Amino acid sequence: MKKYVSAIIYLSAMLTLTGCNNAVNHFVDFLDERIEDLSDENTDDEFSFELDDVAYPENEEDCKNYYYEFVNPDVYENLRFAYDSFEKFRESGAASKQMKSNGSKLSSTDAEYIDDHMELCYKLINQYVAAYESNDVEKCYEIGKELYDLYYSFGPEILYKIKIMQNLPKDFQSPIVDGNSYDSMGNIILENGNKICLIGPPDDIVGETPEYGDLYDDMYFRSRWFRNIPAFILDYYDVFYAKDDGNVCYIMDYSLAERACRRGWEEIYAEGREMYGDNRINRVYDYYFYMDKKKIGKLSSEQIDRVNDIYYIEDIVASHEGDPYQVDTAYKSIVYELQEHGYQMYLQNSSK
Repeated sequence: MKKYVSAIIYLSAMLTLTGCNNAVNHFVDFLDERIEDLSDENTDDEFSFELDDVAYPENEEDCKNYYYEFVNPDVYENLRFAYDSFEKFRESGAASKQMKSNGSKLSSTDAEYIDDHMELCYKLINQYVAAYESNDVEKCYEIGKELYDLYYSFGPEILYKIKIMQNLPKDFQSPIVDGNSYDSMGNIILENGNKICLIGPPDDIVGETPEYGDLYDDMYFRSRWFRNIPAFILDYYDVFYAKDDGNVCYIMDYSLAERACRRGWEEIYAEGREMYGDNRINRVYDYYFYMDKKKIGKLSSEQIDRVNDIYYIEDIVASHEGDPYQVDTAYKSIVYELQEHGYQMYLQNSSK
């Protein structure tokens, strides 16, 4: 464990001094060794568990060692979901290849870094879930601490450099200043003095990282990060072109925008089927619900507003240009409406 934490600290320093690509070569051998070690441990895919069967420390002395911050049902639920997501993700091949097919630009060292870390995430999550379900509190605690530390080498800062920064114009290929500093307009300040602005809802990669100052909440946040990685690692970010940008580069998660529009239509169709008692409704045209070419009924005024937002964002996804403030408003409106109805925007292959 000390060796692992030392490597993480070393990697963080190397990233600061030399950038992500140069640091990768020094870390790959260690990752291979750690992954190999984990491969020999219990990797049985068949788990029988009950969520209420909570692992707990046996005495007060253990409580003083922060067991519950790392071993609790909230973290377990996130990591159990993460395990299932990783299993499905791995069916489509290496993470780097999937990212490239979705538009990400990756060097060979970046690709290796991504693949090794995704494998390490998968192995550690597998070990945590297995230990939790067998009520092995000590092992669960140790694996939980490793996942907590892994966040430093595979968290938002690293993925921003690998996934997003390299897609930006040269003048904006700079890390975000330490502490996620913002100017008075909400733009994110880069180390070279230029700024970026994310269009759309708050983002797990680009945006302010929560600093709770509380170990329980920090671990929960990090377990949620690992829960979502199999989805958002494939998202495609690119520049949004606006007039008179000055020293601000607007960026947008176009994959999330596409997903929001698609699910927005699903929601509209579902409402229409309920409104008119016709499960055959399958499209909207000129603000009427249709079943193929048969007109069924008119949309409500509120539905018309939402449809206009969806049309607008679909055009933006195609053009990558427009008024950033209008786009931001429409984009957030779609996403927040869906979230109010229980949609999880990072769950790419499920409707809820």
